[in-house]
Amino acid sequence: MSNLQAAKDALQRKNTAPPPEPEPEPIPTVQINSRTGVRDALRISLKEERNKLGWSQRKLAAKAGLSQGTITRAERHMWISIGCLIRIVDALGKKLTLT
Repeated sequence: MSNLQAAKDALQRKNTAPPPEPEPEPIPTVQINSRTGVRDALRISLKEERNKLGWSQRKLAAKAGLSQGTITRAERHMWISIGCLIRIVDALGKKLTLT
């Protein structure tokens, strides 16, 4: 291959833009009804999302790296730390947005 042909090939490779990356899929969010208290809305939403997946409290606890008792407290009273709440929401594949 001549130097001229090599230069043309290199220039063509340089001018060929890579295909654009696809847009990431949006992460589903948990909807909260403002008429209920935030604690109750979170508590109910967590349980509903777990049930939609067909998961037991034990399975969700394992996915979140928490105890089943923590999941029970979250679903019954929401007596958990914000760190635990974030781990549960992440394990459910959701995004928690506070406004």
